[in-house]
Amino acid sequence: MTDPLVAACALEPLIRATMAEAEAARRMPESVIAAMAEARIFRQLVPRVAGGDELDPITMLNVTEAVSRMDGSAGWVAMIGSGAGFLSGYLDTEVSREIFAEPNAALCGNLGAPGARAMRVEGGYRVSGRWPFVSGCEHSTWMSGNAVVCDGDTPRRNANGTPVTRIMIFPHHDGRVIDTWSATGLRATSSHDVSVADIFVPEERSMWWSDGPKQPGPLYPVRFMLLGHAAHALGIARAAVDAFVDLAEHKVPTRATALLRDQPLAQANLAQAEGLIQAARAFMWQTTAEVWDQLCAGRPVTDRQRALLRLAMTVAVQSSAQAVDLIWAAAGSSPVYTTSPLERCFRDIHVATQHAAVGLFSLETIGSALIDPTRAGGAPLI
Repeated sequence: MTDPLVAACALEPLIRATMAEAEAARRMPESVIAAMAEARIFRQLVPRVAGGDELDPITMLNVTEAVSRMDGSAGWVAMIGSGAGFLSGYLDTEVSREIFAEPNAALCGNLGAPGARAMRVEGGYRVSGRWPFVSGCEHSTWMSGNAVVCDGDTPRRNANGTPVTRIMIFPHHDGRVIDTWSATGLRATSSHDVSVADIFVPEERSMWWSDGPKQPGPLYPVRFMLLGHAAHALGIARAAVDAFVDLAEHKVPTRATALLRDQPLAQANLAQAEGLIQAARAFMWQTTAEVWDQLCAGRPVTDRQRALLRLAMTVAVQSSAQAVDLIWAAAGSSPVYTTSPLERCFRDIHVATQHAAVGLFSLETIGSALIDPTRAGGAPLI
C-alpha cells in the first residue's frame, strides 16, 4: 500500500489548480473527489474487513493536516469523508462492505443534534426530517444523520429522561440536497442541508455510540475521527504562516523603507503565531499517541484521557484561529484582497471555529470533566 501521507501530498497540484473553480461552484470538482478516492482518503478509518485501511489516528492527523495546508475546503472534505467512514466500525461487517463496495464510495453526515424523527417499525425505522451542515453531500454515495427514536408520536426516553437517538445511514438517492451553503468560509465543502421523507432504514444501518464498536482492535473504542478538526485547523494556520513568510520577503509596508520581514511587529506576530501552532500541535499529537499506545496495549482509556483529547482538539482549533489573526494583523492591507491566500485562510479558519465540537463553550464541559468525570452530564466527550 502506498504511504497514506505520500498519497495525500500527491494531490496538491490538482487541488491548487482547481481552488478557484471549487470556490465558485461551492463544491470540490469531480476530479478532486476522484483523486481523493483513489488516494483512499475516505477509507482511512474504515475497517480492513470492509475494504478500508483502518489507519492509526496519528496517520489520519498527518493526512488531514497536509490536505488542509493545501486548501481549507479540501481539507474539510477529506476530514469529513474519512471521519464519517469511522461509523463503519460500529456496523456489522456485511453492512460496511455494502456501503464501501464501490471504489468511489464516501459517507457523509451530520452527527450533531437530531434533525429527524425515526418511527420504530418492523425491521427498522421510517425516518423523516432535515439536517443542516451535511458537508460533502453532493459527492457522497451514502449519508447519515442523527434522529430521535419514536414509538408513534412519543419519543423514547433513556433512563435519565433524555430522548433516545440513533444515527441513521442511508444511500444518497434516499436524501434530497437543499442548496443552502452560501458561507463566509469553507465555501467549497458543499455543506448543504439534506432532508428525507419517510424513508426506511433497516435496523442494521442504524447505530449509537453506546452500542459499542462491532469491529475489534484499538481504533474504534475512542471517537478518533473527531480529532481531524484539530489537524484541519492546524493545516490552515500553517498555510497562513507559509503565505506570510512569502509575502514578507518582498512587501515593503506603506510609509516604511524596509521589507515586511524586517518590521518588529511582523517578527513578533510571526513568533507568537508559530508558538501557538507548535504548542497546540504537540499537545494534540502527544495526547493522541498516549491514548493510542494505551489502547494498543489492551488497556481501557480513562475519562480524564478522553477529556484531554477533547481539550487538545479544541485548543488546536482555537489556537490556530489566534495564529491566523496574528498573521492577518501583521500583513497589513494585503490580505483584504481575494487574490491573497491569507484572505482565504482567515475566512476558512473562522468558519472552522464555529463547529459545535470545538467551540469555546465546550471548555466548560471539558473543565468540569477534568475536575470530576461524573459532572460531565453524561455527554460523550470523545
